[in-house]
Amino acid sequence: MPLALLAGVLLSLWSVSYASSNPGHSWLEVGDGKFVATGPTALRTYSFPDASAKVLSTSTPVTIAQGGTGATFLSPAGYVVVSNGSVFSLKATAGTGLLLGDTATQTLSHTVDVWNNSTTDTGIMAGDLFKSNGSKFVRFATTTALSYVKVNAAGTDLEWATLDPIAGSSGELQYNSGGASWGATSSLAISGNVLTVDKVLTLSTTTLPTVAATGTVKLFNRQIASREMLKFRTSESSDYSVLQPSLFANYFCLIRPTTIGTYNSLGCPVASNGTLSFSATDLYGSTTNATFNATASYVYSSSLNFIRGTTAVGQNGFFYFARIGFPDSSYSNSSGVRLIFGMTDQSTNASCGSDNVTNQDMIAFNYSTALNANWRVAADDGSASTPTYVDTGVLFTNSSTYDMYLYAPPYPDISNIYWRIDNITNGTSTAEGVATTQLPGASVFLYNVACADSLNAVTRNFRFVTMYAEVPK
Repeated sequence: MPLALLAGVLLSLWSVSYASSNPGHSWLEVGDGKFVATGPTALRTYSFPDASAKVLSTSTPVTIAQGGTGATFLSPAGYVVVSNGSVFSLKATAGTGLLLGDTATQTLSHTVDVWNNSTTDTGIMAGDLFKSNGSKFVRFATTTALSYVKVNAAGTDLEWATLDPIAGSSGELQYNSGGASWGATSSLAISGNVLTVDKVLTLSTTTLPTVAATGTVKLFNRQIASREMLKFRTSESSDYSVLQPSLFANYFCLIRPTTIGTYNSLGCPVASNGTLSFSATDLYGSTTNATFNATASYVYSSSLNFIRGTTAVGQNGFFYFARIGFPDSSYSNSSGVRLIFGMTDQSTNASCGSDNVTNQDMIAFNYSTALNANWRVAADDGSASTPTYVDTGVLFTNSSTYDMYLYAPPYPDISNIYWRIDNITNGTSTAEGVATTQLPGASVFLYNVACADSLNAVTRNFRFVTMYAEVPK
């Protein structure tokens, strides 16, 4: 056999032998690897990546990087798969299919207590709440309509509470007094922004309120020398006025200056003495100057019309007001300047004829340079003794105007006479008080008086702006 033919036969035999152990490879791709496939019962096609790679095995867990979980098995229900960033792991839950079980007690991580996983009630309804009893959550079931949740009296638990029933009838005003109302016949009606009340409206004493809104007024009660006076305030900052009691029912006496040397009075006759002149430059309007020296100057109602009162019958009690200015730069002298403004039974200049007028019934504001630097309230009961003085603490100052008030309530409140004085020039010096000792006789009729006197020849002035007195009943 030729050598060439023999070589071809040998190569063919070798190729067939290699192909039986390395299927799919030509004789040029001869290697030492082995490939054994089990399982297929028919011709199958398997696709491999066109790259060198490791074939995964079931003998070790497949990692996350390899596309696995890093766990050898996954448990049935009751576990969750968690990851730490590199591998997955299993974490058991407390019960079947639940993060917290429904049959056991579990400790919650990052808490300070151990809670029971169930409630004491079996039926949970829509609208129910949960609350803690200190060891577990319990059902806080709904209750009746219009109830609300509140803390109990001991401050240890929550509880339901019901609203108090609304008493009374439609239209009645309810207030916080255990559900009580004004009463069956009391009504409150608001229609078209108008308030209607069929009973008494009581206003407590108050300080000056803030200004009212534009187009409205504020109605309020404010005392003047302890007398309750109804007032109102508008949107203007300086507009607040007293609502005057009815003049037709109450006796009153109003005295005001008019022209040079004259006064007008309303409700009473007037008498005066002294050199009178007219001034239109006073801060509070036109006034009459009364000059006084050795002969006292005075203005008073020349009829006795006011009495404190001894019975509830008839008009009694009085309310006195005077606005008096002192324009001079000095009222001092060694002999004394005497001023009296108030109520007295003395006519003409008798009320200010001396520093301590005796034998008169009087309640008045008093100033004497010989006795005191402040305004005082003088009370006298008609006896021969010196009047009782109450120091107001308000300094008498030159070039100043004062408002003065006296209030003797009607019978039977005849044990007190209230007073108030304001320096309206500086707007800061104000005092109030009450006189209770040596009051004028309850059955003695009095004049309303303004009187000034000086014991030397120096001419001095006071400006009489207004003086008013009324019976307050």
